[in-house]
Parts: sequence; structure tokens; C-alpha cells
Amino acid sequence: MLEAAPHSSPGTFVDEQKPFALAPLYHGGRCTLQYSTKPEAILVAIDDYRSSGIFVVPTHLQRLFAAPDEVREQYRGRHSLRTIISNAAALAPALKCEAVEYFGEGLLHETYGSTEGGIVTNIRADDLLAKQRSVGGPFLGMEIELRREDGTIADIGEPAESFCRGPYSFNGYLNRPDETAQTMIDGWVTVGDLAIRDEDGDITITDRKKDMVVIGGMNVYPREIEMVLEQTDGFRECAVVGEPSTELGEALHAFIETERGADVSTETLMEACRQSLADYEVPKKVTFLVTLPRGATGKLMKRDLRVLATGAEH
Repeated sequence: MLEAAPHSSPGTFVDEQKPFALAPLYHGGRCTLQYSTKPEAILVAIDDYRSSGIFVVPTHLQRLFAAPDEVREQYRGRHSLRTIISNAAALAPALKCEAVEYFGEGLLHETYGSTEGGIVTNIRADDLLAKQRSVGGPFLGMEIELRREDGTIADIGEPAESFCRGPYSFNGYLNRPDETAQTMIDGWVTVGDLAIRDEDGDITITDRKKDMVVIGGMNVYPREIEMVLEQTDGFRECAVVGEPSTELGEALHAFIETERGADVSTETLMEACRQSLADYEVPKKVTFLVTLPRGATGKLMKRDLRVLATGAEH
């Protein structure tokens, strides 16, 4: 939860996430909507307003740490932040480490949720680096169940579909009863995310159900391949999708966004996959893009990549 800033220290928000913006107002604080996503503009706003909390999506942090050193270094250590909340997409482990190194420990939280489910989980700052893939435990007032296809509860460590219920969940799509029935089952909401639960009850999102790729009858979760690719030097971000294959039904296609000026080869990426993954999990194609397609909130648009995959060159 964002800490309310006193009147002399307004909070700064870099995304129009109204619930987070309204929280400090409710407690007598102030907030600033920062419409520019340029790294320097964000850092200037944090410094000028002496912000106590910010709400970001991973794209903001990616752009910040891809900016020239002189932009970041002049503001290092000058902030008064007590809370940083990241949402809307998964934070890569390397990006988490960069954010903690730059802003300091004990500040960064990653929340997971959806428009339908609301805020579902939060991984607290103290656990963020210890459990770099996890999105934490249930948010205040939320319940989570991981269910198999037959509706039974999955075991610890077993991938299954995530269901949630709580005070933040929606009550249905307007005038769309069929879609509401698919998303809300006995009061529990699902958006088709697959997850595992660990011994502490913390959740790790493994993929979206609709993103799962079936290769020769084997279920493949693109997020597992993306996590391997993310360890490559000179790498900024990637997305792996399935494309039609006459031989195996589907094949994996990796789209790569590299750091400015980085020299990352297809063979380097393939070798990283071969060392950690089964043969059928190694992408058959790699395409380099200047930037990956994103929606208005910074969320990666994999459906656009699936369209691109059908005509993209190796």
C-alpha cells in the first residue's frame, strides 16, 4: 500500500492508476500525474515534489536504466521515496536488481492483478530479491486458489489455473453474460493465468493459459523460455510465442529487444536455451525488434507478435 504523503511532500505517480492515486488524497496527501515517460522527466518529478511513493509499470524502469548514465547519476540518492509499486507486467529479475541498487533496499513492491480480479498479490520489498520470480502472497482481503482442469486444488509446485475472490473483484462484464460466466465461477474470478504456489503460500505466475504452446503433444510455457533468455548479456526484453508448424503443430518464436548498441546474436541466445532447456523448448526462430509492442499501460501485446510471427523473417 502506498504511504500517504503529507501536504508538503506530494506523492508522484507516473501512470493513471486511479486507486493508487486516490489513496494519498483520502489520507490528506497529494499526488501528481506525470504524463511524460521520459526517464529524466520522471526523475525530475520525483526530486521536485519530494515524492514519498510512485507507481510504475516495468517499461518505466526499463527506459530509466537504458538511459545514459549522466541522466541517472545526477539524481542518484536524492529521492525521498518510501514506496515503489510496479504492476501491469512481470518485472524481470535483472530489472528488480537494478531498481533496488539504484533506489535502495526496502522500497520496491511488485503487485499482480487484473482488471477483473483487482489487486490479487503483493510481494513485499523484503522478499523481492529472495524470491525473484514470485509475485508474493494474497493482497489484503484476497483469497487465491490454484485449480486443476477438473476443479480440484493443485499441490504445492504444481502449475494450475489461478482463481481469486475478494473485495476488489469485478461483478461481471456489462451486457456480456456468456463471458462473465467463463470468468466468474461460483464467485471466484479467473483470467486464465497459470501459477504455482510454494511452501510459504507465495505465488509465481508461470504463464497465461492462452499463451501455452503445444509442441508434439507436450505443453510448453513460454515464460520458462523467456526467463532463460533474460539472463543473456546485452538483453533488454523478450517475448516467446507459438506459431503454426506442420510437423509438430506449433513451434516457438522468440522476439528480442536488445539494449542500445548491444551485439547479441541468434546463436548466443540459442546456445543459452540449449544449455538449460529440452530440445523441443528451444525456439526455432528469433526475430530482433527495435521495441516490443505494448498497450497503453505498458503491457506486452503478445497477440500482435503472433500476427507478426506468421510473416516475420529469421
